[in-house]
Amino acid sequence: MRSLMSTQVGEDDDSHGENIFHSRCHVTGKLCSIIIDGGSYINVASSRLVQKLKLPTLSYPKPYKLQWLNSEGELMITKQVSLAFVLGKYKDEVLCDVLPMEATHIVLGRPWEYDRKVTHNGVTNIFTFFHRGEKVILKPLSLKNMNKDQIKMKMRREKEKGKNEKRRKEKNKEEKRKEDVASKVTMHPKDSKRPKKNIDKKVRREGSEEGVIGSKGTIIFVIN
Repeated sequence: MRSLMSTQVGEDDDSHGENIFHSRCHVTGKLCSIIIDGGSYINVASSRLVQKLKLPTLSYPKPYKLQWLNSEGELMITKQVSLAFVLGKYKDEVLCDVLPMEATHIVLGRPWEYDRKVTHNGVTNIFTFFHRGEKVILKPLSLKNMNKDQIKMKMRREKEKGKNEKRRKEKNKEEKRKEDVASKVTMHPKDSKRPKKNIDKKVRREGSEEGVIGSKGTIIFVIN
């Protein structure tokens, strides 16, 4: 069983004491939130990001359970995604595990740090390394911008949740309407489909003669 992150990153967390690096990147041209955390044993892409951008996923060769720190929940990880992103001038593609996550869209953990031979300055929270022959320096967002991003992400989630709830209610309402229509059709079939009863009908022609239409369509007149 593996664990994710050295600390749980909350939406209102404004502390750099845990050395959680927050920044912004682009994935398929869309602005995303990204965290670098040496305490995470895996690289992560949020399932929401993968679904929204319709990114192709890979089946995990060996699914495993993941334990969130400071949480009792366990998650079974079954999918991965090869995630291409742009962070400033730094362009890269990293294999990430896919799981539900609300604090950010992407987490670069120890596997990324190890593969890129990253040097981290714990005081300035700056990451330095060489990529494709060029030196890369990654600086974190300011606390103000980090908090703005967290608030925006929270508002988007709440808005999306409201839309999903509205769609769910409309779907349930439509299904109920169809069920009501179906039940009415079953209870009250159209007249054209009802079996006709063989009831004799009275007819009258000129004079005082009156007759009836028999069940076979013959007319029998009776002279009064």
